[in-house]
Amino acid sequence: MAKYKISAVYEYEGVAEGENEREAETNFLKDLNDHYSTTESFEIEEVCAECEGDLDLDGSCFACRDDEEGE
Repeated sequence: MAKYKISAVYEYEGVAEGENEREAETNFLKDLNDHYSTTESFEIEEVCAECEGDLDLDGSCFACRDDEEGE
């Protein structure tokens, strides 16, 4: 099965209750999905199934190829 490296940045906003700022922050983070606003960026890239390293343009792995050449 292929493996993919995913990097995403999400924006969250909303009102959270709390006795103080710390408690409000804790409550906000606890219910983060309720405060989802938008996806700022989303990147997905296939990686080597063996070592999870980056793949070359031809789909071979830099790290595994270098290891094989060094043997």
